[in-house]
Amino acid sequence: MDLRLDVAFYNEEEKELLKKNYPSEFEKINKVVKTGYIQVPFADFKTYSQMQHRNTELEKLNSFNAIQQNIGDLYGNVNFYTHFDCETGRFYSSIPHNNEQSHVSESIGCGGLLSVVGAIYGLTQADWQRIDIQGHKDFDFDSAVIDGFTKMVVVEAKGSIVEDNTLKANLSNHKRKIKEKKEDEDFKNKYSKGADLLIGGITAIDDVNHAKVYLIDPPMKSDMSMEFKFKIKILKRLTYYLDWLSIISSRAYLTIALKNRVKAIEKLDNIDSLNSLMLVNAKDEVLKIRETFYESKSHIDEQIMGKLYVLNSKKAVFIGLSADLCDLIAIQDFNAISKYKTDSYIEKKQINLKISNRDAESLYFIKNIDINYKKTRSDSFNFIVDDAIVFQNSAGVNYSILTSKNKYFIPYE
Repeated sequence: MDLRLDVAFYNEEEKELLKKNYPSEFEKINKVVKTGYIQVPFADFKTYSQMQHRNTELEKLNSFNAIQQNIGDLYGNVNFYTHFDCETGRFYSSIPHNNEQSHVSESIGCGGLLSVVGAIYGLTQADWQRIDIQGHKDFDFDSAVIDGFTKMVVVEAKGSIVEDNTLKANLSNHKRKIKEKKEDEDFKNKYSKGADLLIGGITAIDDVNHAKVYLIDPPMKSDMSMEFKFKIKILKRLTYYLDWLSIISSRAYLTIALKNRVKAIEKLDNIDSLNSLMLVNAKDEVLKIRETFYESKSHIDEQIMGKLYVLNSKKAVFIGLSADLCDLIAIQDFNAISKYKTDSYIEKKQINLKISNRDAESLYFIKNIDINYKKTRSDSFNFIVDDAIVFQNSAGVNYSILTSKNKYFIPYE
């Protein structure tokens, strides 16, 4: 299910500024504007829209996997004010005169601009990961490295629910705030080395038209070295996958090895020495996801390994990564990791689920689903959901929201 986002320059003045300040980037941006719109998977837009909630001090918001687990609660408020038509790809306001809520508008703004910039530069959700680098301020979700590590792009997103999103009269205040952003002290401290490209955008929706993103130019300068940008690119992506691996299996060799590698990258100025230095076990063998690991974990066709998280008595979520992606992480080919992007999809699949007997006996979710649970001799309870709707984003993360209404059965032993 793809969402259509119309794309335009805010006005001719902003178009000319982008052309003057970023001539090499203008052609890429203008190509999308000439087309008039982009299409992105709605699942990706939803996750992009909630990235502003990332907070290292709150357990439920301190990582991408934490946000993904809570996506229902985080995105729930947006659902009250908006609708998505999967037939036409139209994302729109539920009523003509909407009582705009700032948290809803902020979500719409983040989802719209990150989707557009991601589409222009072939980025995935992994590129927008927040990272901490020793000796530097945080690089937050609003920054990413583009064009072969030659440029750092920073975005400033605003969103608005208006009566008519083809008229810009109600968006002028957002435009002014975007223009002022580069003078903000917190912003200057965070990006003390500057950025090569600062792109502003206002995502506006009404109750009639497709959502529309207006692009704005507040120029910036940068003195970041190419080596430093390369480090940021790799560190953002590896930190993103470490988040997911930690939630799937925090004690797995691959997770522990990747955690140590990320710490090493954080401390180095030049990371070339670690490029293709594979993650290995005690026998100096490159780490692989073996058949025995799948037997102990929830999985899809022994190709996507993951974990089942029960959210409440009626809802659970499966989160998984593909074996191919795990192999790529273990090999540590930085060039391949930096270019990794896979197809987004939404498909119906069968998921082999595994949960500990202790959890199965104590969780009301297991009691609520249509299945005859019996304690097994092993430490875990194995069952299958036959009709799961599985989402995969462009960064390769798979997830499926399961409810008591799905079809479950116990496999033949």
